[in-house]
Amino acid sequence: LQGGVAPRTGLYGLNLPVARLIGNAHLGPSVDLVLRYDPLGAAAPGVGRGFTIGLSQYDSDQRLLTLATGDRFKVYENATSVSLQQNRLNTVRFEKLTSGTYAGYYRITHKSGDVELLRNDAFKVKVPSQIFSPVGRRLDLTWDQSGTTRRLTQVKDETTILVQASYADTVSTLTIWPDQTASYSLRLSFQNGYLTRIENTTQTPALAWTMTYGNVGSSQLLTRIQSPTGLIEQVVYRAGAVAFPSGAGLPALPRVDSYTQYPQGNQPAISRT
Repeated sequence: LQGGVAPRTGLYGLNLPVARLIGNAHLGPSVDLVLRYDPLGAAAPGVGRGFTIGLSQYDSDQRLLTLATGDRFKVYENATSVSLQQNRLNTVRFEKLTSGTYAGYYRITHKSGDVELLRNDAFKVKVPSQIFSPVGRRLDLTWDQSGTTRRLTQVKDETTILVQASYADTVSTLTIWPDQTASYSLRLSFQNGYLTRIENTTQTPALAWTMTYGNVGSSQLLTRIQSPTGLIEQVVYRAGAVAFPSGAGLPALPRVDSYTQYPQGNQPAISRT
């Protein structure tokens, strides 16, 4: 569990690692599945409002590329090409493919040599369908349709299923390395679309993380999370604390006034303001 306040936005964010998947008998490529909470980000269906699964995506309406690392880039796009407007360090290359084998895809090439292919389809948010290592080994990602967006249902290397996901209105299940001895499952429970509980059901009793939300202005934001160890993280927000320039036409954002960790075990609380 990695929680904290983002210095850029003043909002609480959370990363909960799910699995590091290395395909093809550890020959690669690899992908990290992470339940990532960002109240300003685009949520992924099936994992709760404000949460994503930690994979790259391109929002063609907003012209915004979000990498698996969480880095974001505004994109200029026309009928035949795309370019990143803020990539001064040249750490990633983003292309729109209009000819050849992968015509109809966007391609993300990372500094490591890994390549992601995102299908340029009718959905406004483009998601990866294949990931390649520098030596050409492959992961395939399968998605189903949920309204106007998609949900990840499977990650598979060239021979083996690495992740299987199923979804319902109030519960989703992620099974890591199904049909293998190291397999484990995470059950995600929801109330009114918000993720309220994560359970590792392989353990007995199940290891559980619980989330609590509060009304902050017109938004409902994550304000408290409790880990299986008893650690509690809690934030207090101030609504409307961060105003945009008058010409932006955007409402003011909340910010965290205090962030407190309660470690348990008779240890003192750690508070930051």
